[in-house]
Amino acid sequence: KLAIGAYLDTNNSGYARVFEFDEYSQYWVQQGNDVYGEIGSGFSGSSVSLSGDGYLLAVGNNGVKANELSVENRGNVKIYGYIGNVWYRLGDLDGEYTKDYFGSSVSVSKDGKILAIGAILHNEKGAVYIYEHLGRVWKMVDKLTGERK
Repeated sequence: KLAIGAYLDTNNSGYARVFEFDEYSQYWVQQGNDVYGEIGSGFSGSSVSLSGDGYLLAVGNNGVKANELSVENRGNVKIYGYIGNVWYRLGDLDGEYTKDYFGSSVSVSKDGKILAIGAILHNEKGAVYIYEHLGRVWKMVDKLTGERK
């Protein structure tokens, strides 16, 4: 399985898609629906990652405005589960600060229980947030920060 992001599509709101290789036809076939960004300049799909079984998808939205007060580029990551040929939203993880670009990179562990999220401009040094999936919630268990600007 393969996840792709097209963060500049549709007013820069972006989207993500998942494909699976069909051995019979020798083509990549889309798995489920497109996962669309919700707002212009949200850059949904700026990063994407799948669990090893391909049933958990993390989608970075590093340009997302946190609220209507235009707290820009805080970013977030949306998490989706694949059930019955449909991607369902399971939750969101939001960036801490303005201009962090949280979600600029994402990586889901093979078993889907650990999620690493990059924020390339956190305190102008960058940071990686580590989350663990505990039942229905994702809990931040560590944060690694860069040493230099």
